[in-house]
Amino acid sequence: MGCHTSVRIADRVLSMKNFEDQGKSLGEKITNKVGTMWCAGLFAILALAGLPKALSETNFVDWLIQDFLQLVLMSVILVGQDVQSKKTEKLIKETHKASTAEFEIAKRNQELASQELEELRLISADIHRIISELEARQSLKATSLESGRVTPLDAVSDGKPPVG
Repeated sequence: MGCHTSVRIADRVLSMKNFEDQGKSLGEKITNKVGTMWCAGLFAILALAGLPKALSETNFVDWLIQDFLQLVLMSVILVGQDVQSKKTEKLIKETHKASTAEFEIAKRNQELASQELEELRLISADIHRIISELEARQSLKATSLESGRVTPLDAVSDGKPPVG
């Protein structure tokens, strides 16, 4: 019994969803037709057909508001919204394109920065190695000067031929 109830509820939900989708589709089709300047012109002609009666009954203001403005402006407003929507969509696409380009530039800059950092690490390691070698030479030179001997390394670094 509970299973059948669940199935019926699910069927109702699906049929309501289907009905809602069809309603949206119909609404979109109507809006696309009414939201044209052709339709605004047609509504203006229809409203103008009632103008003689409105003038004879001195209901011009009512006619202007209820017939002419409501009918014609509805279509004109829909056209304007469509134009604004397309401008907004274009702006969004342009912004997305620019943002994507900026992101690619930032990505490339990050890659270059990583490469430069690795090069700096290598240079730093070379500098530390050279400093260590120089300190070792200096230490060896100081030791040989204290003992009174000259090492082949000292002779080469002094520009003199090695002694002994």
